[in-house]
Amino acid sequence: MSEKQVDDWFGQKENIQPRRKGQSSDYLAGLAKQNDPEFQARVKKEQDEWENKVRYEAPENPMIWYDYYTWANKNVFNSYQLKILQHKALNGIIRSENSLERFGKNEKVFELFTKAVDEAKNWGIRNLVGPPLAEKGRRASNAGDEQRRV
Repeated sequence: MSEKQVDDWFGQKENIQPRRKGQSSDYLAGLAKQNDPEFQARVKKEQDEWENKVRYEAPENPMIWYDYYTWANKNVFNSYQLKILQHKALNGIIRSENSLERFGKNEKVFELFTKAVDEAKNWGIRNLVGPPLAEKGRRASNAGDEQRRV
């Protein structure tokens, strides 16, 4: 192959990053069931149950977010939904009362946080902390601008 052909080949190949540990058989089996209406109905029902559980139990037990995220990782195959849920879980845990004292040494929280950092390492801080925290910071800076104009 000539140098130009090699350059063309490198330019046309897909940029696919392999997973560190490969795909699990459970994940691949879940992908196969993804289009099954019965499976979708079961997952939707379980997801509604989890959301109700989080709504009522999260104030007393913020770690319910971690359990919900773990369940979703095995049953929800939409990466956007998982990313949003990951942000909600981190925000729910971090914003809870006395979160540093309660969860500062918790390995599950550390695992969730490092996974978010690994997945967002090239994105910037807004994508790491999620829209709610970034929006809160933007509102605070806009309020300061309003005060300066007066």
